[in-house]
Amino acid sequence: MDTKGQVYILAALLLILVIFGLATMVNVINADLTDNAFEEISKDYERESSRFLTHVIGKYPDLTFETLSQEYIAFTLDFTRYSRTQNPHFGLLYLFDYEIEGISQLFIGNYLNHEIVVSSDDILDRNDHIVDGCGSQIQAGYSFEGFSFSPEGISLSEISMCNITLDSSGQGISYPIYFLIGDILYISTITASVPEVIIASREDTNNQRRVFLNEEFMKGKLFNTNEYCSNLEPDTTNNLCRCEGRDETICTFNSLCIWNKTICQKV
Repeated sequence: MDTKGQVYILAALLLILVIFGLATMVNVINADLTDNAFEEISKDYERESSRFLTHVIGKYPDLTFETLSQEYIAFTLDFTRYSRTQNPHFGLLYLFDYEIEGISQLFIGNYLNHEIVVSSDDILDRNDHIVDGCGSQIQAGYSFEGFSFSPEGISLSEISMCNITLDSSGQGISYPIYFLIGDILYISTITASVPEVIIASREDTNNQRRVFLNEEFMKGKLFNTNEYCSNLEPDTTNNLCRCEGRDETICTFNSLCIWNKTICQKV
């Protein structure tokens, strides 16, 4: 066989390998978003959050909310880094209500790639809170066997804006919480002393995302931010409809706001 023939055969083999590699990559990506992938992360969190509570209660006999907040943020940071080693396509939203000496607080940590709006009211015109997203700042780090409560590579102060604490005293053992991801409104039930994790996939090519909680996928409803904010009474103020400080993704949902290079402003 002459040299030219060998070159053609080699080129054909390389082309086959490239096509096979691309097909394999597509299959891996699709496999990453199977139902089992959501369930495995959820079960891991259920197990590790139980260990977390045992660890904190045993370490701090006189536990305070300040200490619990620091420990909880450190734990959610570590678990998010661990989850990235299992599946880089997921973002996580943490919800944890805890009572100390008759006072209850709800801890919320947003490790999606963009901000969310959280409220105790589905109308979102009262008690709504904007929580920045820190998902893009956190990289995969820990193997599961090496899981640790002490974060490395990023300080807790760097993700403080992605964690908020709300007073939940008087809400009872369980109560609803509403959260807006993009333009989809979801509702979850908070149960006291039970840490919850909401697992959200990134949007696909059809701008769809899958949201998973408590062994099932959540169904949200479309929320028209533009229509809602346009119909508010003039003297009504809430965080959802303000433009200042919003990220680009959320800014574009409201036609009353405009994205100006690096900031969101009123039109």
